[in-house]
Amino acid sequence: MEDDVDVYWARTRVLERLNYAQRLLPTGVTPTLGPDGTGVGHVFWYTLDTKNLDLGEQRALQDWYVKYIIRGLGYIKNKDDIEAIAVGNNNGIPVRVKDIGTVQMGGDLRLGIFDENGEGR
Repeated sequence: MEDDVDVYWARTRVLERLNYAQRLLPTGVTPTLGPDGTGVGHVFWYTLDTKNLDLGEQRALQDWYVKYIIRGLGYIKNKDDIEAIAVGNNNGIPVRVKDIGTVQMGGDLRLGIFDENGEGR
């Protein structure tokens, strides 16, 4: 299926509709448009090209082999780590996230669906 629509024109139309829809939503609910990027908004992704394996075998390959080799290691392990991040300084004293705001756990926004090579497959 081809959309044959300019992405920037489509985003502008969606923003117009979101602005209209916001008036119809309960107080405190703010609709947002995701970032202008790939269909999924990921920073890193990979594809298993396994035409001879069924879905169960592909899942086992992914879960038991690939994700032990390909994975991102981060320094943030919990919300305390986020609170301790320095975002500036005041007369040489670090200003941390917890000094200017509150950090809490929440759900992640879904930004899209599976996409291979930016082709929407």
